[in-house]
Amino acid sequence: PDAIRQLYELSKFILSAEGAKTLEQSTDISRQEKMLLIERAASVVSFQPRFLRVTVVGTVDGPNGQLPPMDRNGLADPYVTCRLVPEDGGPYPQKGISSKTAYKTISPQWSQELEIPLRGGTLDSDGFFHSEDVVDTTQLEVVVRDADVGLWHIVYYLFRFLAVVVVILAAASRIEGLSDDLTQSQRYVAMGTASFVAIGYVLSYVMAVLRRADDEYVAQCLVPIGMLMDQREHALLLTLREPKAEQQVDGKGTENGGIAARNATGGFGVLRVRLMLSEH
Repeated sequence: PDAIRQLYELSKFILSAEGAKTLEQSTDISRQEKMLLIERAASVVSFQPRFLRVTVVGTVDGPNGQLPPMDRNGLADPYVTCRLVPEDGGPYPQKGISSKTAYKTISPQWSQELEIPLRGGTLDSDGFFHSEDVVDTTQLEVVVRDADVGLWHIVYYLFRFLAVVVVILAAASRIEGLSDDLTQSQRYVAMGTASFVAIGYVLSYVMAVLRRADDEYVAQCLVPIGMLMDQREHALLLTLREPKAEQQVDGKGTENGGIAARNATGGFGVLRVRLMLSEH
């Protein structure tokens, strides 16, 4: 970030009246090189990113790069969730942006691009948008989770089956005219049963599918994104770390009584990603 800040300040100086005069008086570089330098400086100063593009490639080869086995079969069903963590305020998006799930593997290869809109930024007195200060103080949170079929998924599948049965019975009763012969008390029972199934289905869907409450934390990593202000795509190897204690307490820890699982080398794996900031 310090080098990027120095590049930004140098670019601003080159574009200033004093910098332009100094550059014009210089005899060490050709006129064409001066024009290229001014063009590059203008690109640096005007670059105000609005999106972070994360290409989740996969784990590196070898035992050190493998994820910990999370299931009883010695494998896992991992997926990656990315969020941005600003210096002030909570991580966003709240649920994160997730990759697809790689099933039954501890050496997943996703090769998937995720995009996260940047929040924050300011407008200067001339009405120009600036986001470089936000980028300098923001980190990318990369979390690997294991997709599990737990209690909420079982409840969800049960209520989904019951919902189908209720719909079929209701349709059949309507067609056969049986609903017209029901007493008032029988109607209340039928409506109560249908309401119970509907509420159970919605609740279990939210917990199992939307909130993924059965899934487990595997490992995570934080990456400063200030270095991306050079407008280049960066290929990084992220050494995953043990999940935070508060994350394990919040519910999703591991099957080992809160003890984080590790791979064959005693680590949590190494993830290969590509990062780039973009204005569009």
